[in-house]
Amino acid sequence: MLTELTIRPLNAADLPLLLELEGDEQAMFYTGSPGAKSAAEIAERLDKVLSGAESHRQFHKLVAQHPEHGAIGIVLCYLGDSGHGEIGYMLLRRLWGQGLGQQLAVEALALGQRQFPKQPLVALVYEDNVASWKCLLNIGFTITKRLVCPDRGLNDMVLEWTPSDPD
Repeated sequence: MLTELTIRPLNAADLPLLLELEGDEQAMFYTGSPGAKSAAEIAERLDKVLSGAESHRQFHKLVAQHPEHGAIGIVLCYLGDSGHGEIGYMLLRRLWGQGLGQQLAVEALALGQRQFPKQPLVALVYEDNVASWKCLLNIGFTITKRLVCPDRGLNDMVLEWTPSDPD
C-alpha cells in the first residue's frame, strides 16, 4: 500500500532539500544535467522561482512531503518550448528504489492536468534513467521519440500523455 504524499508550495526553507537534490552528482546525471549545481546556483534558482521570475513559463515547482521521511523531492510543471505542458520530478537519492518515484510521477501528472487541463503533456527523460521512464509508462505516458543530443553526449526520450477525453 502506498503512503499518501502531501504536495505543497516551494518556500525559502526548502533550500536544504534542493541542495541535496540538485547538488548530488549522481542524481543530476540521471536528469541529463551536465553535473551537480553549486549551492550558489541552487539558491539563485530558488530565489527566481519564489520571486515569480519564471511565471511567463507558467512554472510550478512543488515539494512532496512524506509522513515518515519529510520532504522527499519535487514535482514540477511548466510551459515547454514545444508549446505543451511539461512535467518532471526529482526524488532524493537516499530514497531511490522504494516506490516513491512512481508516486512522484503520479503527483507530477496530476499537477500537469491541473495546470494544462485537457491538453497533452510531455516529459523529457534521459534515456539511461530507466526507472523514471518506466514510472511514466506505468501511468499512461508513451515514448514518442528519442532525441540525440551530441553536444551534451546524452540521449533524451520524449514521453507524451494524452487525456482520454480531449473535449
